[in-house]
Amino acid sequence: MGLSKTAKGPALLLVWLAVVCALAFPLAAADPPDDSAEGVQWSPLIKESLLFLGIQHSFRLATEPGTREGLKGPFFGGWYDALSNLHGWGDGDPFYVNYVGHPMEGGVAGFLFSQNDPRFRNVEWGNNRRYWKSRLRAVGFAWAYSTQFEIGPLSEASIGKIQKFYPQQGFVDHIATPVLGAVWMMGEDAMDRYVIRHFEDHVHSPYLRALVRSGLNPTRTFANVLRFDMPWRRYSREGVLTYGRPGAPEVSNPNGAKHEPLPSRSFAPFELSALALLSSERNGLTSNCSGGRVEARWNFAASHAVVAQVGGCKLGSLPPQESGDQLIFSGGYRWTHRGARWSPYAQVLAGGRRFTVAGPKPGNEQLTDTEFPAYPPTDQSNGPSITVGAGLERAISRVATLRVVGVDFTHAWLPGLPVNLAHYPNAVTVTTGITLRIGTW
Repeated sequence: MGLSKTAKGPALLLVWLAVVCALAFPLAAADPPDDSAEGVQWSPLIKESLLFLGIQHSFRLATEPGTREGLKGPFFGGWYDALSNLHGWGDGDPFYVNYVGHPMEGGVAGFLFSQNDPRFRNVEWGNNRRYWKSRLRAVGFAWAYSTQFEIGPLSEASIGKIQKFYPQQGFVDHIATPVLGAVWMMGEDAMDRYVIRHFEDHVHSPYLRALVRSGLNPTRTFANVLRFDMPWRRYSREGVLTYGRPGAPEVSNPNGAKHEPLPSRSFAPFELSALALLSSERNGLTSNCSGGRVEARWNFAASHAVVAQVGGCKLGSLPPQESGDQLIFSGGYRWTHRGARWSPYAQVLAGGRRFTVAGPKPGNEQLTDTEFPAYPPTDQSNGPSITVGAGLERAISRVATLRVVGVDFTHAWLPGLPVNLAHYPNAVTVTTGITLRIGTW
């Protein structure tokens, strides 16, 4: 006898959970980590990643009717339709999902790799080569995991085919998950070294230590749980029962936070920035646009650099049942006055902008909220652009700088957009974020 329509969702969820448990079961009896190993421990890494992937998809199937509905139809044909429909920046998710939830996903994936990378898993935040090399390796894996989760064979595009429908077509998570996930990891690393360690130096209660270690490093905690390890596990020091107790021997971590000699460069040959942006789009009317951007810079001299950037944002202040976003890409020249702490810069860039706007077509203005997402009325406008801008950065260490503020003015040559929305040729964009200076360590 077949399942009823209302029972299919829970049944599929139970089947998926059974598969996940079968894949993850060997982890429960896994041997303790081998800190003497040199290479990445791929077998436990893959198992832990599959467990994480199963939890994510189980949550989707349990909470998203659209995902369960998307299981109908041919697998490969639906997967292809979802991939071919990707365009624009926004994917219909609220700000906290794109810029908090997905970076946390990137942080968990990065810590999964780190805890299975014996040569580097005991590093702590610090101005040393081993730390930054370890985090670059972790970010590479986070990018691979994120790409698989978005468009791979066991992804949102194949399980539920959500990118096939409005408004989930955007690329925001492809960038936000690995890049902002790296920033999230570094934030937890700094929190662990400067806040949690300080707390443990003064509080010897194992229960409070466990609570603080776990609560203030949430993505590392979840990665530990996926390994069937203690949530508060640290590879850089002893557990909460022994570390720093009166009369206990001092615990050293010679490879963790030690400061190593770094190359004596006056500037980094290559810099990579993860930035948050807020743009004010103007053409008589004004619409704010919030999102993110990734910038790469090649410094061919102390003050001169070639810049490339890609990013996007979601338009706000639109009429009901209308949605809009833009994809931004450009490249050009940047001049920087490099000071010991503060570095002002100016830049001139050329590139393009793509607006994607969705809204009800004539005769469909009265669609309900539940009917509208299944209807994909989309229009696009593409055009070249030119940008001039300036900003101020402050050095945090030899390997990182903070973009205190950046302000850009952009003019684009765009045709008009339908769906009751004027085009926005002029924009003022404010950015802030973190820059990683590669080649100084």
